[in-house]
Amino acid sequence: MKLTVSGKVIESDANECIWDMLTRKGTMNSLPDDCIKNTHGVYVFFDWNDNPIRIGKAVKARNRIMQYESDKNFSRWSSDIQLVSVFYTENIRESSDLEIQLIQEHQPCNNVHCK
Repeated sequence: MKLTVSGKVIESDANECIWDMLTRKGTMNSLPDDCIKNTHGVYVFFDWNDNPIRIGKAVKARNRIMQYESDKNFSRWSSDIQLVSVFYTENIRESSDLEIQLIQEHQPCNNVHCK
């Protein structure tokens, strides 16, 4: 998937390997380094119908995604996840712009604005 943000084309990195790691309790610490970079980006959790169900930004995308394991609300919707896709960005400003654009476009139900 490619998006244009502030005149710049950003391509996603679909990380199907993350799905297995997120759903097996206690395995998040063994998430392979090559699955996801620990850099600026926007992550998107997709459901089984390829609809975004959670969109977020992170300064360190790998660390942020791994934090979901300890989130008490994550277990309520983790079974809906098919894959995680990450859009890597140059800086946090670009991440913020992209996150806003994606949330406005898709309005995922597991983002704060829906609660």
